[in-house]
Formats: sequence, structure tokens, C-alpha cells
Amino acid sequence: MPFGGPYSERILILAPHGRDGEIASQLLQEAGRATLACPDLANLCLELGNGAAVAVMVEEVVATEDLTCLAEWIRTQPSWSDFPIIILTGHADAPGRNALADRLQHLLGNVSFLERPFHPSTLISVTSSALRSRRRQYQAREMLERHDLLARELQHRTKNLIAVIQAIASASLQESKGREAFFLAFMPWPQRKI
Repeated sequence: MPFGGPYSERILILAPHGRDGEIASQLLQEAGRATLACPDLANLCLELGNGAAVAVMVEEVVATEDLTCLAEWIRTQPSWSDFPIIILTGHADAPGRNALADRLQHLLGNVSFLERPFHPSTLISVTSSALRSRRRQYQAREMLERHDLLARELQHRTKNLIAVIQAIASASLQESKGREAFFLAFMPWPQRKI
């Protein structure tokens, strides 16, 4: 099973029109990557909840669709996560293209742009880099979870130790003949005054 869970290394592909999705999926599967074609943005958002390593989306969808569900998923991802998204863009320099790129980076965060037509090795390389990045994020999540577990264990043991010290102090106070005798019996050796 992959490090982040059974679906953690999937590549979600959102390219509902034309052959981009089919070609990208075929190339990535030939490179040994698990892919899932999503018919629409709502399905992609649903599948993100099930686990994925990276999303590959065509520019036509992100330029025309309401990205609220995707932006919300990105906004609420855990602190260890920086989900990578690859946008397949057109070759022509269309008006407003830079504004769209800026908007997507602001809205979705970790976005890379890959111009079509792309060489197969370029798509495989970009997705492999994104997958490697995602694996590092899963490792960071594991380290944070381990740190939290150890911190809780330390807190529990410290509380137990304090309870033992309080019980000893209480018993010593009850058995001592006055405050000074208690302090003399209870103080650490180097601090005692004889």
C-alpha cells in the first residue's frame, strides 16, 4: 500500500472534452502511475476527499467552471499538505492568460502550468515531481502525528509524576512536626541548610 494510503498516489485527470484526458491517462499509466479520469469538477472534488497525489486539469475547465469546491478543499487541507495541481494550457498566447494564471495560483496554491502540445516525457516528469513532493508531504504528516503522540505521552507521564510528588509531599507534611521539619525532609540534598 502507498505510504499515504490506498488512493494517495492517484493522479486525478480532469479533461472532459477532446483527447487530452485519454492521452494523459494512457501516458501516465504506461509510466506505472495510477490515474482516474474525472468527468467534471464536482467528481474531482469528491475524489480528492478519497485521496490523490496530484490533479491534472485542462485550462478550458478551470477558466470557465466555478472552482469554489476545489478552492474550499485546498483552503481546508491540513497544515502539512500543499496539494499539487498541473494545468494543461494552450499554446497560443491568449489575452488574459497571465491574469488567469495569477488567479489560479492565488486561489489554488501549488499550481504548475504545462503547455500543450507536450512531450510525453515532460508530462511524466512533471507528474513524477509532483508525486515526489506529495510523498514528502505524507512523510511530514507522519512526523507531525508522531510528534503529537510523543507530546501527549510526555504530558501524561509528567502529570503522573507530578501526582506522585504531590502525594509524597502531602504524606511528608502530615508526618512532619512543623513547617521547617517538612522543608528539611522534603528539600533536595544540595539545597538543605544544616
